[in-house]
Amino acid sequence: MTLSILPSIALLALSALSPAVSAAQQVAASPTNPPPRFEIADIHSSPYSFQSNYFHSDLQGTDRYLFHQASLLDLVAFAYKLEPSHVFGGPTWLEFNHYDITAKQPPSTPVDTTRLMLRALLADRFKLVVHNDTRTMPAQILTVGKDAPKMKHAADATSDTGCKFQQPPAPPAPDAPPPTSYPFNCRNVTMSQYVDAIPRFGANQNYPIVDQTGLKGAWDFDITYTLLPARNGLDIANDLDKIGLKLALGQTPQTVLVIDNLVEKPEPNSPRIAELLPPPPPPAFDVAVIKPSPPDATGDMNIFFNPSGEVRVTHATLQRMIGEAYDISGAGIADIPDFLGKDHWDVVAKIPQDAYPKGRNGSPEVPYDDIQLMLRSLLSERFGMKAHFEDRPNDTAWVLSAATPKLKKAADPTVRTSCDNAPPPGEKDPRAADPIRNRAMFCRNVTMAQFSNQLMYFALDYIKSPVLDATRVDGSYDITLNWSTSRVARGIESIDGRTINRNSNAGASGGPPQAEEPSGAISLPEAISKELGLKLEQQKRATPMLILDHIERNPTEN
Repeated sequence: MTLSILPSIALLALSALSPAVSAAQQVAASPTNPPPRFEIADIHSSPYSFQSNYFHSDLQGTDRYLFHQASLLDLVAFAYKLEPSHVFGGPTWLEFNHYDITAKQPPSTPVDTTRLMLRALLADRFKLVVHNDTRTMPAQILTVGKDAPKMKHAADATSDTGCKFQQPPAPPAPDAPPPTSYPFNCRNVTMSQYVDAIPRFGANQNYPIVDQTGLKGAWDFDITYTLLPARNGLDIANDLDKIGLKLALGQTPQTVLVIDNLVEKPEPNSPRIAELLPPPPPPAFDVAVIKPSPPDATGDMNIFFNPSGEVRVTHATLQRMIGEAYDISGAGIADIPDFLGKDHWDVVAKIPQDAYPKGRNGSPEVPYDDIQLMLRSLLSERFGMKAHFEDRPNDTAWVLSAATPKLKKAADPTVRTSCDNAPPPGEKDPRAADPIRNRAMFCRNVTMAQFSNQLMYFALDYIKSPVLDATRVDGSYDITLNWSTSRVARGIESIDGRTINRNSNAGASGGPPQAEEPSGAISLPEAISKELGLKLEQQKRATPMLILDHIERNPTEN
């Protein structure tokens, strides 16, 4: 299955992290001016999720604000309008425990007021205590290059202000690689505004961008961002260089927040939470048209989210749609009827236009988790699907065990536990020297249970259910793991995402294929064995499975 990357890039551009704002800049609380508070809030640990996507959003036209799969680091960073890298201190588990929060507030509450309400909630329920500080920290510094910038002073100071992606051409075929060039047009923007609009989807994406161009006034310019599939990001620095701007890592004094106190278990919900805060109805498409896929259609399932608010699903079996809707692989569905993987369907559906805030490019900002919930509603309404989860024996469950461990003890056992796909500052990225190993995972101060938990999120093409930690290895470790994606390791795909012709090495006379040259690719289990001295293997054990109580082969009429 492929998902068009354009919506992801656009949403990242629109949600570019804001500059730091200190607590002193907010309205001070006092007995006569108490901080705003949510009317009521439901807090509970996030349920298991196949892809664990964090998002926060107000439900348009309602009195609800949602935080989904949010770590306490996410919550503190949002509450104080800071990047996560600017939050210091706190317990080591700050990034690992995740919570779902549904809070009630007056409809159309400004987001900065919501931030203040969240501060009060964190103080009341998690006993959060913080203070401000200033530290010199890494940042991406935007400056003017050697030549004059290829930009023009804004032609019309009264025109619309902003930057937005332009729609790239659609792939020529469902199984064709996604586009790699994304036009991005800016009109009547200052450099400060542009810094906030630069997509955080490339190298050094976790560092803030600081404007040191010295360019005054508003500007009109066009830039094309280039996708690097091997790096799963944009080539932003090189793309900026083409218009005469330079983006490079540097150091600047920045406002930070220091956590002095925080508890892991929040104060319990009100015993009347179900009565005072009933769950909203599940999201659903406004309208959906379902048709059989054309007989000549080939390739894997594809989901494309058009900025106009249209979702297209092509060449999808019911099995794949269910897997996508419920955040599981096909192996996570029990007792599958034969037709579930045979019939292919195309779906064209419209997102409710008034249910989500509009971004700068006019498209609704829809969390992908909501699209998955809309698919669930579609399957229920049109295919009569009824299902539930229960633990069942699974032949494809993964287990991590100890063979001859060669693990590096955590250099600092007090540092915040984290796993990322970008190396820590000052550490080399092994993918630069060996691109065929195009995936990497950098963990700091993790236990084996935490490492096992994170493996699936970094290697979804290999692992489709939670990994069981059976290593019996105690302590915390710093881990760097480097491997090739499943299709690259099996020699059926190049690192740029193109399918390899496996008959291309046949003999000149049409005889049997010649032996393939070693590519240097390495699978995830091989990398874990060679680099960590651990063993990752599939074993039969009980895992959560989706049980289909009922489903029709054909949908109701459009």
